[in-house]
Amino acid sequence: MPDVQHSSFQHADAHEPRHITLNGTGQSGQVITNDSATPGISEYRRLKQSDLVEVDHRVLIREFDSTTVQTHFIPVDFSGTILRWIAVIDNPLVTASNTYELRIDGVLVTSTPITFAIAGSPGDQQSATATGLNTFNSGANIEVVGTTIGNSDATVDTTFHITYRLA
Repeated sequence: MPDVQHSSFQHADAHEPRHITLNGTGQSGQVITNDSATPGISEYRRLKQSDLVEVDHRVLIREFDSTTVQTHFIPVDFSGTILRWIAVIDNPLVTASNTYELRIDGVLVTSTPITFAIAGSPGDQQSATATGLNTFNSGANIEVVGTTIGNSDATVDTTFHITYRLA
């Protein structure tokens, strides 16, 4: 039946579970889901907020040569909320520590900055959870700003992961 359009299915060919009967417009907006009480049985009902799963998204920025103060701009064409961010270094800092801030259109996101101290190991991570001033609208710039870069180790790169949820 791969060439049969769904609109031409007869009732016997329908995909709906056989034990569910559509009884008219009163069921508008309802969906077929697993019955929470009986395994293997479906039910026709409206979704509740608790049925929905929030999906977090992540953007990745790679900073090469962490020896100079740099600002990385991420223009966004959607609205959302920053949840947390993580930074990872690929080599130890030998000469000084590095500090980074997360901003939205120049405004510091609460619960930043992230600082890497001298020494450490490849793969060391620092993270921060955003607790305020962390919502953005379409057209905004999310910014990762190196504010204190005393490091002169040209072989150190930093990768930033910013986790956000769409509005």
